[in-house]
Amino acid sequence: MVTSITHLSTLDALLSNIDGPQKARVLRAVSEEFIARITVLSRAGAELYDEIILRVVTEVAVPVEAELAERLADLEPGPVRTVRHLARSGDVSVAEPLLQRSPLLCDVDLVEVARDCGQGHRVAIALRRDLSTTVTDVVVGRGEMPVLRAVAGNLTARFSPQGIETLVAASGRDEALNLALTRRTDLPADDFLDVLMSRARSLTSGKPAHAALSTVAPPAAAKAIEPPRPMPAFGKGPRAEPTPDADEGSSEEDAPVAPPPPVSNVPPRRDLATAEKRVAALSLQRELTDDAVARAVAANQWADAVALVAKLADQPVGVVALALGSPQTDPCLVATRAANLGWDVAEQVLTKRPGASGGGPGPLKAAYTKLTRQSAERALRFIQMRSKMNGAG
Repeated sequence: MVTSITHLSTLDALLSNIDGPQKARVLRAVSEEFIARITVLSRAGAELYDEIILRVVTEVAVPVEAELAERLADLEPGPVRTVRHLARSGDVSVAEPLLQRSPLLCDVDLVEVARDCGQGHRVAIALRRDLSTTVTDVVVGRGEMPVLRAVAGNLTARFSPQGIETLVAASGRDEALNLALTRRTDLPADDFLDVLMSRARSLTSGKPAHAALSTVAPPAAAKAIEPPRPMPAFGKGPRAEPTPDADEGSSEEDAPVAPPPPVSNVPPRRDLATAEKRVAALSLQRELTDDAVARAVAANQWADAVALVAKLADQPVGVVALALGSPQTDPCLVATRAANLGWDVAEQVLTKRPGASGGGPGPLKAAYTKLTRQSAERALRFIQMRSKMNGAG
């Protein structure tokens, strides 16, 4: 201990008598020696080097700090106190490599930086691998749109239900965020469909969905993260066993979407099974095309139309029947796009399906065109999983 104090006292005296460039040279020399010897240093020796580096780094210019931060970003073990100090630097160029990569920073460090520092620091954290829900709750809660885009595009980040809800709501007013969310595979089916079709709703209304959302909700990192709530097969239908105040303060715009389609809109299982056999036999005779779907719809042979769409989409007929039987447009768009139908035929299916509401989906043509077949297939897989969870499959 006496030796350590002597070293530090000598260092303080040295730093008070040299200029900036000389301090930078001292920092480089000490840090290089530390990195070279780190595997053989005792814990006390490593802590002494850490203290020395930390004292010198507070005396140098920002570019020198940034240079050191880059060198320390991938180091483990390393000078923990120095890394924590640099990660909180007011200059993002210093903090960024450490926030993105340093294994010496724990969730507590990241939460503190995300809470206390600026948007640039939050973007850096958002790009870090394997973020926990503890961290993303604060990043999402305090992040502006560039932060939300970055964390949504980070496929290794994990989100709480609250974090997902915030991202999905914000995606209605930002196309880049919307696109980032469509590429994730961990969104619940309801949220994935919301994201997938928000552009369709914006095209219909002429303004972005959720336009009233002007700011991202403040964080609730200290609040316990609730477990995922039960969700129906489509939309955001009634939640199971809601609490008495679950809808308190909600507006008409936030009201739940209609529940899953009534059974009358889905052909009976026996009819679907028979239609599936007919379609299988027909496919052996000739290649199936959009025209076959159009003829079945025109002839009011709905079970055959469903079976044909399922065959063209290479999806289970029961899942397609649920999607096309929904009173909502979104699942129907997904099913027809997964079958790669031309818009003219898809529009016939949408407008002539049982239970379809008045007013055709003409304004949704652009959304249908933008929706990729791959995304539609993913959405149908989500629907299939959700149907199984709810005992519908």
